[in-house]
Amino acid sequence: MDSEYLGLQSSFTNGVKALVVIKVGADGSLNGYHNKYSLMAEQINATLGYAVLVISNPSKLDIQHNFDLTMQLVQKVYTEILESYRRFFIWVFLVGLLWQLCLDGSIHC
Repeated sequence: MDSEYLGLQSSFTNGVKALVVIKVGADGSLNGYHNKYSLMAEQINATLGYAVLVISNPSKLDIQHNFDLTMQLVQKVYTEILESYRRFFIWVFLVGLLWQLCLDGSIHC
């Protein structure tokens, strides 16, 4: 499910028990370079069954305002879609570094 919330674009994959939040790199696409964010979301969902929310990172926004909007969007998704979950985890992946290291074989994943 792709949507826009107060200037932030997002993509949501439904899951259970936890929510993983991926904040893309500055002005990056929701899919990411070579679809890295889409692949991360699919892998997390398929492996762990967690819900995944990918959120844009527009550089035109003030850093604090961007963070505040991100947290509002996370709360909105949690409240409207995931409130029945018993646990709520937020994992923030910055710029897909960990995923890239996995793809490069630099670390074992």
